[in-house]
Amino acid sequence: MMRSGKCRDEVSDQIERFGVRPWIVWATGLLAYIVAVLDRTTLGVSGLEAADRFGAGPAVLSTFVVLQVIVYAGAQVPAGLLLDRSWTGVGSVPVLGPQDLSPDDLARIMTEELGRPVRYHRESLDELRTTMLGYGLDAAFVEGMVAMKRAKDEGLDAGVAGPARSGTEFAQWCAHTLKPAVLAAPEAADVH
Repeated sequence: MMRSGKCRDEVSDQIERFGVRPWIVWATGLLAYIVAVLDRTTLGVSGLEAADRFGAGPAVLSTFVVLQVIVYAGAQVPAGLLLDRSWTGVGSVPVLGPQDLSPDDLARIMTEELGRPVRYHRESLDELRTTMLGYGLDAAFVEGMVAMKRAKDEGLDAGVAGPARSGTEFAQWCAHTLKPAVLAAPEAADVH
């Protein structure tokens, strides 16, 4: 009992010293984290129902999963910069993964992990735009994605030495996330 009273006194001292703002920031961050975790699990829970309701196959559902992973990973960059006290807010920051892989490398790794052939087919930017709009994505979002792809094609990342990179390698992600999702898909039962 003495301990809880001591903790309460420490919290009261911190509130008097720093105000209530740090607690509001902490609580907001905690709430955002909880929402992010719940959002990441919703497609796993409702994927089969969404496939039935909208007549969407694994390719369409996987597009949403990949988009969700890209947004989640992309959000880590500004969050990391906000936490880095040495960052001045000026300058470019390369956003690169832990490995430099070509689309053909990605297809090879997926083939190895899934045990079935996967190949990369390059679409023109116009085909990419048409496909994304065909899936009902917002036109402004599609134009942003096409512009980003064009910039990458023109060498946006060529010769960029980013910070030391770490994280989940693509083969690990395929083994732990992609393969279970593919095997759980109804169509996978026909393959095996």
